[in-house]
Amino acid sequence: MLIPLNAEGSGVQMTKETPGFEVFSPHGTNRKIEGIKVETSDAEIRISLTESYREAMGNSLIRIDANGNIIVDYNYVIREELNPRQWGMAFRLSVDMKVLKWKRRGLWSVYPDDHIGRNEGKARLFHDHSSSGLAGPKTKPGWHWNEDQTQYGSNDFRSTKRNILEASLINDKGSGIEVHPGGLQHIRSWYNQDAVHLLVAEYDNPGAEKFFRSHASHWDKALKAGDKIEGSIHLEIIDEQLQ
Repeated sequence: MLIPLNAEGSGVQMTKETPGFEVFSPHGTNRKIEGIKVETSDAEIRISLTESYREAMGNSLIRIDANGNIIVDYNYVIREELNPRQWGMAFRLSVDMKVLKWKRRGLWSVYPDDHIGRNEGKARLFHDHSSSGLAGPKTKPGWHWNEDQTQYGSNDFRSTKRNILEASLINDKGSGIEVHPGGLQHIRSWYNQDAVHLLVAEYDNPGAEKFFRSHASHWDKALKAGDKIEGSIHLEIIDEQLQ
């Protein structure tokens, strides 16, 4: 995923005329598989993938071992200029992965217990609350803002968690997938088209919202044609029924 900065909705006031916004998480377009090579051994399966998109071209190496570890190494060359909001690798997961747990290295040592950027937490995809309307709840709700939700998930679940030490997306039985980023990667998850999506990002920018733009611009890392992006993602399948 190569997500450009998007200022749509910046400065919009929360009134009854506030428009609804679709989730903005565009994948690479015009994908072409140039080559696939599969190697198997007693230790692991190795899948080498060469592919091209309108935005970039390159290759990924996926290694899967018998203990449920999945290592994805990727290296791509940018084909067109882009000032990104985020970039990384996205995974489409089962809709049952409704619980996000994480530990991260934050800017501060203490956050409010209900803060979406807290250093450690657990968030549910949806709660037994009504979804917020275009201008928010009509009456004062009995829950905190982090549990407000749209059709894409709760604020807590779908907000970016930066500098992740460990994170997991699990079902109600505790089985799912765990990410081991080592504090250098960022994650974001959301619901769309009957699936839960997980972005493991190597780069994250505070965004194009005009109130923060003067500060966020210091994080800008514009990409131009010929630039390379690369990363290594360590995932682990966790199954409580096998433990």
